[in-house]
Amino acid sequence: MPYSGDIKIDGMPIHDFFIKKSVEAVRPGGVVAVLTSRYTLDKNSTATRRALAEQAELLGACRPRRSSARREPRR
Repeated sequence: MPYSGDIKIDGMPIHDFFIKKSVEAVRPGGVVAVLTSRYTLDKNSTATRRALAEQAELLGACRPRRSSARREPRR
C-alpha cells in the first residue's frame, strides 16, 4: 500500500499509530519488530521518535537499497 500522510488515527499517521500501540502492548523486556516506510524515521519533527524513545529502546534499524523494492519485469 502506498504511504499517505492523509491516513491518520488519533491525529497521527497510521504507521506511527500502530508502532506506538505495539510498543505499549509488549511486556517489559519484550521485542517489537517493525517494517515500515521511510517516513517513520525521516520526519522533520522528532516528536514521534522522542515519544517512542521514552517507552522503548531502539535496538537497530536498517535501510534497504533502493533497488531492493524494485519490481522485476514479468516474464
